[in-house]
Amino acid sequence: MKNPQMYQMLSQGKINPLDILKQMAGNSTPEQMQHLFSQAQNLGCPNEILAEIQNQLGMNSK
Repeated sequence: MKNPQMYQMLSQGKINPLDILKQMAGNSTPEQMQHLFSQAQNLGCPNEILAEIQNQLGMNSK
């Protein structure tokens, strides 16, 4: 882990992961976000989960 403090805060429910992704999406280009979702897919994240995240972020899903 590169950031154990962040992991601890996430695991304790002190930080909402969707809020982090919303902040990233606001500061990223659509291409960068698509690359992030492609990487998550390559790491084995289910397509249903990725589609739900994209829907909650207001992005078009694949």
